[in-house]
Amino acid sequence: MKRRISPAMFWLSTGTLSLGGAAVFAGPINPPVGPIASTAKPLSDVEPRTAINAVNTPGDTDSVYRITQSGSYYLTGNLNGVSGKSGIKISTSNVTIDLRGFTLLGANGSLDGIRADSGIYHKITIRDGTITGWGEDGIDLRQTSTGAASLIEGIHSFQNVGNGISGNYSGIIRRCTSSLNGGAGILAQDGSVIEGCSVRQCTGEGIRAERGSTVTDCVSQDNGSTGIHTRNGGSVSHCTATGNAAAGIFVDIGGAVTACQASNNVDEGIFARTGVVVSQCSCSSNSGYGILAAGGAVVSGCIITSNTADGIYASAFSGVGCTVLNNQCVSNGGIANEGAGINAQGAGNRVEGNNCTLNRRGIHILSAGNTIVRNSCSANATSNWDVVAGNVIYVISTTTSGAFTGNSGGVATPSTDPNANYTY
Repeated sequence: MKRRISPAMFWLSTGTLSLGGAAVFAGPINPPVGPIASTAKPLSDVEPRTAINAVNTPGDTDSVYRITQSGSYYLTGNLNGVSGKSGIKISTSNVTIDLRGFTLLGANGSLDGIRADSGIYHKITIRDGTITGWGEDGIDLRQTSTGAASLIEGIHSFQNVGNGISGNYSGIIRRCTSSLNGGAGILAQDGSVIEGCSVRQCTGEGIRAERGSTVTDCVSQDNGSTGIHTRNGGSVSHCTATGNAAAGIFVDIGGAVTACQASNNVDEGIFARTGVVVSQCSCSSNSGYGILAAGGAVVSGCIITSNTADGIYASAFSGVGCTVLNNQCVSNGGIANEGAGINAQGAGNRVEGNNCTLNRRGIHILSAGNTIVRNSCSANATSNWDVVAGNVIYVISTTTSGAFTGNSGGVATPSTDPNANYTY
């Protein structure tokens, strides 16, 4: 009996395998002469970052670690603070610091958790970690003078003696929390964006963003001063401000407040001064005004309820009146004999299309020279209307109708004037 040789055995013995007539040759069994070199990429290519430590980033007289070269840096563990020093000092531009979920824990007498050195440094990114217990600010990038374009994200800053987070010009602060800090929760310089942040129980203002900045989808609660403050063209949208020791939201000079909720603040829910537009907001149970509008501000489409003073107080400033349009004002004026659904002072205000019910007063106009049209007032405790002489206003008392079904019914109004106001 002949022994058969399998193709595999033949290939192993000859080093040649024939597939469809083509010969396939195996490589040499013996390795080449000389040292064997790895073909894998070095770690510096896979993750081209630098660990923050005493060797790579040695500190100086006022910092535990100091970054002097542009690049990407990361923590390898928690950082403990030292009296008289900041945790990490940045002395160059184009720096990214990844805290990787670790904590910078301050000590008595320590300085900032992370700070920029004095100078002009741009494009600083700090992300994903906790900063607590520092003797000054949690993060302070304001010392960069005119430095700009920082990104601070995913930071938890709490129980620092100073401010929680301070950004530089044209920066972005997002998805951060700041609480129980001795100064402001979040500070941002001109042209900044603050989004998706939560600030609570800070001694100063909750969020303050300077000229031309935007604050979006944020919560500011129980802070020792104004909840959210922007100015000179700044805007606040889809935010909540509650329980703050001053105004809930304060926007100054040509900005906007859109779709926000302000409640239980010690002063007004929203303070809109000098050309600010407030729209689609809800203000309730504030100890002062629901909305304080001044100097050409526009308040439209808002729901204002249960505020201790006036629901909306509109005041002309430097001869420029406010526009109060299509708002619902209910149950405002909790102080005896004071407060109204809408209160307007000075000349040039326009109060139009509002509905005021169950307030101490309905609409209270304190000065001459205003226009009051197409409003309705009902069931206000002291009076539906309290208007001084010299204003453009026409009020009709209507009669309620009985029940009816079908194609007609009700009681006709006594006037066809489209600008008439109604008491019902």
